[in-house]
Amino acid sequence: MLTLLHLVPQDVLMFRTPRPFRGGERGDFSAESHLYPPPKTIAGAIASVLYSMLDQSKQNQVRTPEDVLREFHSRIIAYGWSHEGELLFPFPVGLIFHFGRIGGYTFAYVKNEKLSRIKDLENRLRNLLITEKGVRNILYGKDVTDDIIKALERRNSETVISLDEILTRELRTGIALGDNKITKEGYLYNATFIRPKKDTSIWIMADLKEDIANELKNKQVKLGGRGRIAVVKSVLRDVEMYGNPEIKPAKLSLITYAKYHRNGFYYSYPEWANQERSIITSLTYMSGWSLKSQRAEFLGYYVYPGSTYCVDDKSAHVLRDSIFYKVRDIPVARDCDCPLPINTYLVLPGGDVC
Repeated sequence: MLTLLHLVPQDVLMFRTPRPFRGGERGDFSAESHLYPPPKTIAGAIASVLYSMLDQSKQNQVRTPEDVLREFHSRIIAYGWSHEGELLFPFPVGLIFHFGRIGGYTFAYVKNEKLSRIKDLENRLRNLLITEKGVRNILYGKDVTDDIIKALERRNSETVISLDEILTRELRTGIALGDNKITKEGYLYNATFIRPKKDTSIWIMADLKEDIANELKNKQVKLGGRGRIAVVKSVLRDVEMYGNPEIKPAKLSLITYAKYHRNGFYYSYPEWANQERSIITSLTYMSGWSLKSQRAEFLGYYVYPGSTYCVDDKSAHVLRDSIFYKVRDIPVARDCDCPLPINTYLVLPGGDVC
């Protein structure tokens, strides 16, 4: 059953970035949180409930959230922040870039003069979210540039908002604990947590059996570091799968992280993307806690949400094997049939071939 869940955090959250963190005088005494949760964290939240439903023999066999989800034939398709009941999506950075050609080379530029003058524009765009209304405006061919400028200037906009409007950062100081939960002298640290503001939650689009979806309702789940708690407040059927449409030139904008294999010093694009007309915001590497080794482990490199890929006439046929959904009538595509919520995209008009 395709389901839309809403997780309501009950405390501050920590989705720790992978930089070294030990505390003490070695310099690694500061921890920061991702503002957008990693995919393993979301999978782990649901798996923390499902794990308790396994018998003892199965519990001894599973090692990762993916293992748990597979045991229940479940998949998490996408997720994101929600505010006052409205779904929010990472802002598609490719919307403001246009493409020119000089001497046989294609280059990207910002056509809007006011936006082109903003320093560190690409990183600031990564801090934006687009509302359901904003996505629908784009689907109907409306220009949202004015709303982007308002959001960057922290003025009121109904279609584009900043993460700072729904999250606050809290700096806390602590001291590390040893194996016996005894404080370690000299091991002070600072940690920057995030606190969701009122009426802010995390939406999760999942493929779950009906009895499992009902079991999750009103359950407490562990979300992020330090075992922080969130409550599953609603289970809705606002998602549907639909047959592969006729793919026309389109922008596919990541609403989750995407994992691609490393290729030398570069990172491969999906095979259906026009590389010259695609915009990747940046790459990050992630780590996670292994139940098997009981330590943090490297999980690989990921592309940030909001990165936008161009699908042109030449490559559109490759998407025929992708899986297409609609969440509240908003079209979504996925090119990874796996338990983790990765490689999921908004399907937006391609304009003049992206």
